Amino acid sequence: MTESTPDVNARQGLATRLVTWAVPIMAIIGTIFLALTLYPASNFQTSAYAEALRVEQIILEPGSIDIVVRNTTITDITIAQVTINNAVWASLVLPEPTVAPFRQASIQVAYEWLEGEAYDIVIYTGNTPPVTTRIAASATPQMSMDNLLDLALAGLFIGILPIYLGLLWLPALRQAGTRWAAFLVALSVTVFFLRAVEMLANGWRLSDTGPSLFWAGSLALVGAAGGFWPVFVLSQPRTESAGQPFRSMPLANVMALGIGLFSLGEGILMGRTYLADGVSGSIGGLALLGIMLLNVTKGFGLGIPALYQRLGMEKWLVMGFVGGFLTIAGLWMGGFGIPLSLDLFLAGLPAGALLAVIYRLAGLIRHVAAPAMVVGGAATGLIMLWLVRLPIG
Repeated sequence: MTESTPDVNARQGLATRLVTWAVPIMAIIGTIFLALTLYPASNFQTSAYAEALRVEQIILEPGSIDIVVRNTTITDITIAQVTINNAVWASLVLPEPTVAPFRQASIQVAYEWLEGEAYDIVIYTGNTPPVTTRIAASATPQMSMDNLLDLALAGLFIGILPIYLGLLWLPALRQAGTRWAAFLVALSVTVFFLRAVEMLANGWRLSDTGPSLFWAGSLALVGAAGGFWPVFVLSQPRTESAGQPFRSMPLANVMALGIGLFSLGEGILMGRTYLADGVSGSIGGLALLGIMLLNVTKGFGLGIPALYQRLGMEKWLVMGFVGGFLTIAGLWMGGFGIPLSLDLFLAGLPAGALLAVIYRLAGLIRHVAAPAMVVGGAATGLIMLWLVRLPIG
């Protein structure tokens, strides 16, 4: 006796739903496994900051230490001598020992440092307090193909793949309904907002080290405004999508742009962390895994505005790439150093773009009468951030 058509259709529908939910779950598990197997390990050493003569970078090469400093005062500073572990060492200061206001100088010391050893470096000047910094010796990465590929691999895992992992959930969300879409929007908005605040705070801390010539704090704020207004204006609701939540393709396109700008800033921040914040370690392991899982929310934020739009695979592939590929460019820029003024501007630009994304995404929630789901999504976002911060430290 043959089965009735309704029974067959019911089983086929159940199988389709199971596959729809299983695919993104298996994709996340597979990506986690791949990340923990192939994660890159690029060590970036750092220097400390001073109030008058600021150490901006220390470059370690076999047999030499090159200390890049900047005069952050309005008077000339003359570099007198350099000590390493309380011993005076001959040094060559280029272009000259007297550093003009807001100018850079390079202090080159012939020194046979040992990998992993700690060194206390003190720079004495003629008219300002001595500058002290401590380093753990490790060869400074140079702009080589190996390092570029290493950082690009990290960018793939924390920038591009997470967005595609988020987009893979869209078919399941269409079946689950707008209540769950509201849940994920609230989750994403919470994560985005706290990360935007964190990025602005990092930019502000960076501005504390800059001279007044740069109008350091203002540069970060100008960058934030420059990121916010274009995304905000371009994402104005179109007439054809007004009152139709989760059906706006133009909004999804602009979300890709805004999230892409944030990816740029995130990459710069991560690259600079290992070069200029005193952290010795690698872009990999639990840190990479935690950031990768957080960035799945970028895929939600990019795709949910057009959840019920039927688009071809190539469209989603392009949007996901736009949202994530700038992470790689940011890692290169931050990892190998950029001018302080540009660094300050780019600290604000992505945060401003992300705030505009947050504003537009939050507007989607008001169309869904599901306050419990919204609160649950926000709470889940806070828990995710808390858990991810544990392995990252």
